[in-house]
Amino acid sequence: MKKKTGKGETQGGLLLTFQQAATCLGLTKRDVQAMVDEGLLHEVRAGEKRRITARSVSHTLGYDPFGVSAPALGGRYTDLTFEQYALKMLNRGVKKAHSRTIENYRSALSLTAKELGGLPMTEIGEEDLRRAFRRIEGKYAKYSLMSAYTITRCVMRTAYEAGDIPSDPSKHLESPKSTKPRRGDANRVYSQSELAEILRTSREYSAELYTMFALLECTGMRPGEMLALEWDSYDREKRTIRVFQAVTRQFGAIRDLGKSGKSKSVISVPKSEYSVRTLRLSEAAVEALDAWRTTLKRCGDRSKARSRYIFPGAKGRFRSLSGAEKLLQQYRAAYDLEGVTFYKFRHTMCTRLALDRQPVSVIQRVLGDNSPDVVTRIYTHVYAEEALRAMDDFFDRNADKPEP
Repeated sequence: MKKKTGKGETQGGLLLTFQQAATCLGLTKRDVQAMVDEGLLHEVRAGEKRRITARSVSHTLGYDPFGVSAPALGGRYTDLTFEQYALKMLNRGVKKAHSRTIENYRSALSLTAKELGGLPMTEIGEEDLRRAFRRIEGKYAKYSLMSAYTITRCVMRTAYEAGDIPSDPSKHLESPKSTKPRRGDANRVYSQSELAEILRTSREYSAELYTMFALLECTGMRPGEMLALEWDSYDREKRTIRVFQAVTRQFGAIRDLGKSGKSKSVISVPKSEYSVRTLRLSEAAVEALDAWRTTLKRCGDRSKARSRYIFPGAKGRFRSLSGAEKLLQQYRAAYDLEGVTFYKFRHTMCTRLALDRQPVSVIQRVLGDNSPDVVTRIYTHVYAEEALRAMDDFFDRNADKPEP
């Protein structure tokens, strides 16, 4: 084949017209298009023209018909396994994702790595991917499964676009359907009696933990936002507190998809611009904060007494996420309350606001979420009894209205 450097082709004839690809393969242009649609040939855009990479044609034929050396063709395909390639991709960074987002990707990829991890990237086909998701669809909930699906496709697409595999086997992969039974909504929010018991027992156990619970109970803020609160953001007279930062985990290099890398707690900007907000506090939360401030001033640790953070850790810095979790675990063990988590207060607050008929836009502002879909799809959990009571209330309010 004559080597050209004109528009639509590169030196060494690496990009082929559909007719050139068809001639090399002994097929028609329609056959080439079908192979592109099936992910068997790699199509790229050269200006306004569509071209087929010589590399994907060579792979299909099993030899190089162009007389071009392997280096000119960009080298051979990757010899890494799925897990090795995924680790390399994650540690290199995924666009502008934060390290905590990369950690979420790792967690999601660990699901499919159980089925695909040892397979060479070049040998993974569409049926391998389908089989992998069929094996895990009964083990994981919808959200986890969709996260695994999305990031697995990202790995395959990245490898394909980098020329590391001959085709993208995930191109036509259908999204998986979780068959795992959903857990009851009652496990995801606190009832009024549970909240009363948690506040009572935590008050007995630890003034710090009680203050945390009192804040979370009336605001629904994220645990990281709570740990980053500063005394200057608290206005006792107005009974408000301003959220403008959060404690998050910063992760290091990932060495194993099945295990998170080493991490440390750091102060970071909020999740989105919606997360910067001022929240009203309950009387109980105000009383808890005032009592906690007095406790800190009287404690023997001067660094904590002078710290600008409401929940200070070592040397007056903010309390870390792991430190807060350890305090919570000790409390749960002391009172045999395994279902108590910080984040469940957030789900509970959202559900209470929804049952109080607050608009989604208001709930969105209180929780600091930039998407109403998060509020309606994830955080709101309505008990069956509450739904029946809402229907009774609706019927009562409309009983005397004339028929339309």
